[in-house]
Amino acid sequence: MPSFKLTAFLSLAVLLLATQIPWTMHALNALKAAHSAKPLNSPVAVFVGGTAGIGAALAVKTAKYSTNPNIHIVGRSKASAEKVLAELKAANKDGQYQFHECDVSLLSNARTLASTLAQQLPKINLLVLSPGILSMNGRTDTTEGHDVKMVLHYYTRALFIDSLVPNLKAATDAKEDARVMSVLDSLRGDYKKVLWDDLELKKSFTLGNAAQHCMAFTDVAVQRFARLNPTISFQHSYPSLVATNIGRSLPWYAAGPLTTLSKVFGSAAEDTAEFFYDALVNPAMATGPHFVDSKGKEVQKAESPEDVQEKIWEHTKSVIEGQ
Repeated sequence: MPSFKLTAFLSLAVLLLATQIPWTMHALNALKAAHSAKPLNSPVAVFVGGTAGIGAALAVKTAKYSTNPNIHIVGRSKASAEKVLAELKAANKDGQYQFHECDVSLLSNARTLASTLAQQLPKINLLVLSPGILSMNGRTDTTEGHDVKMVLHYYTRALFIDSLVPNLKAATDAKEDARVMSVLDSLRGDYKKVLWDDLELKKSFTLGNAAQHCMAFTDVAVQRFARLNPTISFQHSYPSLVATNIGRSLPWYAAGPLTTLSKVFGSAAEDTAEFFYDALVNPAMATGPHFVDSKGKEVQKAESPEDVQEKIWEHTKSVIEGQ
């Protein structure tokens, strides 16, 4: 028999969930109507990590709410990509859709693809970055000598942004919007918690340190990119708990409970994507750095000093350029 405390907790959780559902549905319906009423005109969009989860859902939203979209999705799995491509075509038969097969956990692969996209696409209006991995393992180096979690959650994303800034600028030069979104955790990063003598955590790696560095680095990178490129919007967003197969890479004893928790209490990926899409097209976030919560609302964060931004970028550049 469950304890009284457990029963009370579950009852409260169900009650809170039940009270949130009507509000959420009302908000989502209002957003869907607004987004349908004001479609994007021929956007060029790139989704790195776009074959599953939030990235795939955002790609489909972009296709649905656009006329003549040109959408590029990047990922490792051709089978997953084919499913997303079918969803894109179902959402908008008039779009152009392309899959780029790439394991972006290797920075050399990311550099090659980023260079290809930079040459192939005259402009980019939307760049969404969401590759990731959920793992309980300690430091796990790729063949290039970098922890795979830190590469996916920060370094490869920074590489794509840095490589494609000229294409984003080309969009703003044409009087069009250009927006970048990195999906990670915009709420808990703090550059003051960075271990400055071990930025890549080769000596002091823990899962907590890795998460904090990636969140803080992303915050700082968003602010630095926005400072140097004032016509472009750079966003860091937090999806919270999303109802996906989140525990697929975890041991069985952790995967089951976590997946069940996400399915019961998490938001649907397409719902979170609706909120994030709203942030991507929000006129109030057309330029500058922005930090977005799971409902697409802006949260305030302190500006990091320029010397902090440059120190972290100097380290980032050395990693993504293979120095």
